[in-house]
Order: sequence, then C-alpha cells, then structure tokens
Amino acid sequence: MSQSIKQKLVALGADALADLFIEVASDSESVQNKVQRAVSSRTQNVSLFQQKLKSIISDNRRFIPWKYSASFADELRDLLHDIKEGASDHHQGLRLVVEFFKADEHFLNMVDDSSGHVGDVFRFEALKLFAEYAKGIGDRNNLIEIVIELLEKDDYGVRDCLIDEAHKFLEKSDLERLFEIVQKRSSGTRQDQRDSWGWKLPEIARQMANAPLFEELTRKRAGDRINGKLIVDIASVYFESGDLSKAQALIDEISNEDSFAAFDKKELQKKILKASGRTQELTSLLIDQFNQHYSKHTLNELLEVVGVAERQKHCLAAIEKIAKRTTWNSSDAEFLVYCEAFDETEKYIIVHQGSLDGDFYSSLLPIAVAMEENNKPLAASLIYRSLLDSILARAISKYYHHGVNYLEKLEVLSRKVIDWSNFASHQTYFEGLKKTHARKSSFWSRVND
Repeated sequence: MSQSIKQKLVALGADALADLFIEVASDSESVQNKVQRAVSSRTQNVSLFQQKLKSIISDNRRFIPWKYSASFADELRDLLHDIKEGASDHHQGLRLVVEFFKADEHFLNMVDDSSGHVGDVFRFEALKLFAEYAKGIGDRNNLIEIVIELLEKDDYGVRDCLIDEAHKFLEKSDLERLFEIVQKRSSGTRQDQRDSWGWKLPEIARQMANAPLFEELTRKRAGDRINGKLIVDIASVYFESGDLSKAQALIDEISNEDSFAAFDKKELQKKILKASGRTQELTSLLIDQFNQHYSKHTLNELLEVVGVAERQKHCLAAIEKIAKRTTWNSSDAEFLVYCEAFDETEKYIIVHQGSLDGDFYSSLLPIAVAMEENNKPLAASLIYRSLLDSILARAISKYYHHGVNYLEKLEVLSRKVIDWSNFASHQTYFEGLKKTHARKSSFWSRVND
C-alpha cells in the first residue's frame, strides 16, 4: 500500500507536492521542522539549532506540566535532528551535542519530568549522537577532557550516561585514561566530591573488563552492606571477561534463600552453564524453571537446548499439571492457549469462573479472544462477563465504550452457546445487569444507541 501511495504522490508532480507539503506543514510543527531541514543547507540547519536552543533557554516564563512533557521531549529531539542534518564533520557535531547537554539545567527546570521523557532524550538520542561523533575524534585526550568537563556539573543526573556507555565511543586505552582521571577526582578532600566521582569508578572498571578491579571497588564501596545482588554483579563482570570458574565460585556463595538475588543469580547461572558446555545441568535448570512457571518464554528457552522435537512432550506434561491445579492463574491459561489446547483452556476457565477478575483485563482479554476465535463461546462469554462487570463496578464512564463492546460480543456469543451448564443464560445475566446497574444512565444510553 505504501508503494502505491508513493507512486500516486510522484504522479502529482513537483508543484502539487510542494503545495501539499506546505499545507501539511502548516498544521504540524514537527512536519514544518522536517520540511525546513530538507530545504536548508548544513550551515542553515546549524543556525536553526542554535536559534531554537537560544529561544528555549531564554523563555523564562514557560513551564511545561507533566501531561505535556512528552511533547516537550519531542521538541528537544527535533533539536538533535537539526544537529544531525547540519553538522559538517565529527568535531562540529560533537561541539553542538555538548551544547545540548550543557542546556540540561534549563530544560529540566522548565518541565515536570516525573515520567522521565526529557531525561530519556539525553540518555538515549543525545548519547547516541554524542557517541557517533566522538568515535571520529582523533584527539582522544581532548575527547576525555570533554567528557570530564560534562560530568563535573551533572546536577540532574542526565549526563552520567556518558560514563555508563563510555565503551560505545572509547577504546580500552581511553577507558584506562578516563579511570585514572576519575580516580584522582575521587581522592579529593571534599566528601561530596569523593562521592560524586567515586561511584563512577566501578562502572569504568566494568567496561575495561577488569573484573578484579571491579570486585575490589564494589566491595570497598559496599563494605558490610555487600549483598547477593552485588555479588552477582561482580560475578557477571568475571563472566564477561571470560573467567567462568570465578564467576561460578562467586554465585555459589549466594544462599538459595536469598530471594532478592534469586532471579539475577539464575540468569547468570544459565549463561555460565551454556558457555561452559554443561548441557545436562543447564537442561535440568531449565526444566525446573519451566515447571515453576509455564510460559511461552520458559518453554522456548528450554527447547533451544533440548530441541523443538520435545515441544509436544513438555506441553502435554504441563497441560496435565495445570488441569489438576485448584487455583486460577491467568499465565497458566495463556500457556494453554499458546499450546493450542483450547478444550483444556475452556475447561480451566469454566472450573475457575469464580476467580476471574475483570480488573486484570490485559491478561484476560487475549484469552477471551482466543476462546472466541476457536469456537468456545461459553468460556469466552464468562471472561467477557467478568470484564464487563469490572467496568460497571468501577463506574468510570470513559471506559464504558469498552463495556458496550463486550456486551455486544456477549449477545453474539450467546447464540452459539448450546449448553449454559450451571451458568446463567445471556438473557438472565442481562436482566441482572440492568437491575444491578440501572442508575448508570451514561452506560445504558450508549447501549440503546
């Protein structure tokens, strides 16, 4: 379809397209900026960036509420596009991105960034552009000085990404030089200076793949507060540097009762077993994981090791165990659907109908759709009823259109149900619904429509 539209646009001709772009641009600032960049030279785009940046910084009266923070973030991304389309070389590009980073105080003082939209522009798009230009800088010492200068005033925490992702633009020798400078800064006389620079050292050591140094720094900073998650973190650096035996020895120190570190420990253990070729142990761990939580992810992770030929075997075993369970678990129902065990899913829903909670619509709705599409009208109806009951119980009118949709589905499904078993028929359910929620005129007016 997109190709067809493109051909039709080409057929309009240059003049008609120009008029169309001008018209569309008049309705959208974002489109207007794209058109402006497209028809401007590199020098002009750099000027656009500088003019927009100056305009935003000088607008002291403007404060952006939380609900508009995402739009402001888009405005800042647009500045970065100006840089990308305007910079003539790596040096100019880096200088302009540094200007952008140095404006962080102005940007963040003029917006409620509770959702982190603006901060993410720095941590992702600005960082990516910084790294792209930084890789082309020949004077590495000067580049490191630029990074240090930016980190010296990171009052809003959006510049620390330059340390966290330094490996994206610094070679190992550059990282070692950066480490030396940061280490000197962390040895200052002021406590706040030692703290602000000291936390950066382990992260640089990690990227240097210097596991012993990372362990030393991490244990020193943690002191008596060392915990299982930190030990897993240390073990991960040893693993990444190729020392599998040390990584294994470290996670073996962590108690199986340490629930706080359990997930990270298991994830690293899987990596170690896979890398060291201990297939039997890895298979055993993955089977245990699968049996603890049946899901598409845990099944596929297991099948990557044992082979897809084992799929039916493990699905059937899981289906049998789920059928015997006495409590409802939506993830179990999702897994039954994934295994295409629609008869078993229907039975599972019917048995646990009393536990269906429509408040959890994000997990229930896909199951209802699967039942509807696979000719299980009773099971689908039971779920749609729970979703509708939840909407009406919460009495939030902006969700009523969803409730109307569910009611319409129930009407259609009711014609396909042959046996309602012990459940109320659709007519009985509908009469009860009208009686219980008779005063919700906003909902019923939409039904009548």
